[in-house]
Amino acid sequence: MADFFPSSRSLTSWLLGISVLGISVLGLFLLAGCGHPAGGDSGFGNEPLSEIEEPERRLALRMEVEGLLGETEDGEKGLLGRPTGVRVDSEGNIYVADQASVKIKVYDRSGALLRELGGRGREPGRFMRIEAFHIDREDRVIVADGNDRQLTVLSKTGELLFEHPMDLETMLWPRSIQQLQDGRFAFVYRLPKERRDGTPWPQSEYFVHLYDQDLQERQGVLATVEDFGPVDHFLNDAYSQIWPGHIWQRRDGSILYAPGLYRGEIHVYRQQDGEWRHAETWDGYVAQDPPLVEVDAEAQHNYFNVQITNESGKRAARIRNQSRGIFELTDGRVVHFTVLTAGKDSMEVMFGAEIFSPEGELEGYGVLPQITDHHHTEQFYIDWKDEEDRFYVREATDRFVVWIARLTQGGELDGPVWGVRPASDHGAMNHGETDHGNTNHGNMNHGNMNHGNMEPADEEAPGGDP
Repeated sequence: MADFFPSSRSLTSWLLGISVLGISVLGLFLLAGCGHPAGGDSGFGNEPLSEIEEPERRLALRMEVEGLLGETEDGEKGLLGRPTGVRVDSEGNIYVADQASVKIKVYDRSGALLRELGGRGREPGRFMRIEAFHIDREDRVIVADGNDRQLTVLSKTGELLFEHPMDLETMLWPRSIQQLQDGRFAFVYRLPKERRDGTPWPQSEYFVHLYDQDLQERQGVLATVEDFGPVDHFLNDAYSQIWPGHIWQRRDGSILYAPGLYRGEIHVYRQQDGEWRHAETWDGYVAQDPPLVEVDAEAQHNYFNVQITNESGKRAARIRNQSRGIFELTDGRVVHFTVLTAGKDSMEVMFGAEIFSPEGELEGYGVLPQITDHHHTEQFYIDWKDEEDRFYVREATDRFVVWIARLTQGGELDGPVWGVRPASDHGAMNHGETDHGNTNHGNMNHGNMNHGNMEPADEEAPGGDP
């Protein structure tokens, strides 16, 4: 079975060998395309496109950039080949996972490179693929290796503390890791529904998995497919494993979950009687539903960014609305970053943020012009926020850098968001030039993934440095 492994910065950047319900699937590609969806679009199943809605309050938001990581004149070591995640330690040092070198590069607050951790290899303390990583409260570096299926823990200087294999019955390809207030770790991923032999995979309906401080025992789950949205549609079900969403624990202990395919709902979980339970849903903003629209894969000049080819033919979809990270600010408000698309035959793409009050009321939505006006709008990812409300923005366009930036608000704006900018190719998702997501992360570099009836393959992922 082929591995899902990003190739070079070319037109076709992703290949996923998968099998679904006993059907052999040859590949899933996320493609850089051109043109626009053909007529007859259908969403989750046959869900039609809704009418475009403007936000009730439009906010004047900007990202004020304070520094860049990856642009350096002091040698090649400070450069980034393909960053896939960012975290910050207790001293303010910045850790960037660079998939090109399979290293974690450590910078000080001024952007100077301090050291590099790991590197490609199967020796102790090295990695074959940095699927996700995190810096815990003891400044330990926790790395999930998607190819070797190992969890490795290093000191902040790179000393190996311990490592052990993932329990493949409960963990596959974690998309992000965060430490909770009780010391446990939350891993974001979704297991396949079934194994290759057709037997069900336990707890495959959950997106957030809680592990003990030793990273060995799964002790709880939360966020279900019902929170994510309908997954009965074939393409949506596949994408829910590739882009499961983002979480953030607030200071009051609750956990926020923003589904990867965003439908305007933020889900809040709280502990009750020792278990995590869904407590409430916040209403956010999207311009147009649904977040994933199936298009005609055979139509000429049809733009799509997900394609699955199986024995019965091709299925393709345009991903329209995505979460790009959710965070609590120091004043208690919550900011959720999104990429939203509106229109049918002439699409506009906006990278923006919605702001919620501490009580969960939507205060408004604003477009981030520095990102939206870029010709690769969808190649930006908000990976992390530090205790001083600085955001770490991963840019993967014609350059690979990490912004250190603050979100500023200048009041409200009049006039519509949609229909005022010419639709162009600046919004095309050039997945051939980046890891999609990670985001926190989402990174969509998925190791060995056999979707549907999915079990880990034994062979090494093909290819070398992307």
